[in-house]
Amino acid sequence: MEINKFKIDFKEFLEIDSIDELTNETILRDLEEFDSFFVLTTIAFIDERFSIKLTAEDFDKIITLNDLINFIGEEKIKSL
Repeated sequence: MEINKFKIDFKEFLEIDSIDELTNETILRDLEEFDSFFVLTTIAFIDERFSIKLTAEDFDKIITLNDLINFIGEEKIKSL
């Protein structure tokens, strides 16, 4: 999976409609959709797609989409 495909899948999975395109600099907490359900859905998405356990404490350190990509690991995203 390429990074751009990851961004599209993430946007669709979380039903992010408040912006047209996610960039690496997108601040997740600034999205209109951001709430506790968004966090839980992100955790589920990461677990389902990458078998990585993202905790709420981990998510507290993730500010931008790039932070999330770095948490997962670009090489892991590209290997799918």
